[in-house]
Amino acid sequence: MAQLFFLLSALAAASALRPGGLYLGIDLSTQSCTAVVVDARLDVAHRHSVNFDDSFPHYGTENGFHAAEGGVATSPVAMWLDGLDAALDALPKSLLQDVDGISFSGQQHGSVYWSAAARELLQNGPAPDADPAVAAALSARLGRDAVVPPGLRGGLREALCPAAFALADSPIWADASTREQCDALEDALGGPGAVAAATGSRAYERFTGHQMAAVAERFPASWAETATVSLVSAFGPSVLAG
Repeated sequence: MAQLFFLLSALAAASALRPGGLYLGIDLSTQSCTAVVVDARLDVAHRHSVNFDDSFPHYGTENGFHAAEGGVATSPVAMWLDGLDAALDALPKSLLQDVDGISFSGQQHGSVYWSAAARELLQNGPAPDADPAVAAALSARLGRDAVVPPGLRGGLREALCPAAFALADSPIWADASTREQCDALEDALGGPGAVAAATGSRAYERFTGHQMAAVAERFPASWAETATVSLVSAFGPSVLAG
């Protein structure tokens, strides 16, 4: 959360300040999604945090992720989208209309695997008649009878899942299952010292490159469908900006 306030401070300092202007910061952490609105002096005007376990028990996470044998740790991308939806839904419209800038921070090392369909879905949403079940599910969740156009708050998961993602569950920083991939990198470069000299650190299981290598080996079909890999901190802005 300290990183989020640092980003908000930098955003406010870099912006042409408008009297009454506000700045929205969003933090997608392991356990929650938090939205904070501040003014140019960093006085908090609004704060709302959505705990994943409490808000979305149907995903079956504990502390925001699934732990499996061998040190595997993943989080459902759909849950992150639901959390972002819920955090944005809690923003008062009176504040949202005065937001002049948005910053986004996210948990380190976590990675999201986008499919080739993601770009079009991010920009345009699904075609209105592409899947009636999507419109029905969104209408039901929001308590509306009318079809909800893509791009409106409250429809991120419905608009993007599952077609935008090659992998439904993202490996996160808590994953410790990639020792084999770490060893392979260190062997290829001449040992831990050589890796540290080249990259600034020896190989650690949680690092994103090793997670990507593990995904390619364990889920070759999903890897073949992957067009782009994003860190969590880039995943959020991509969703918001389209």
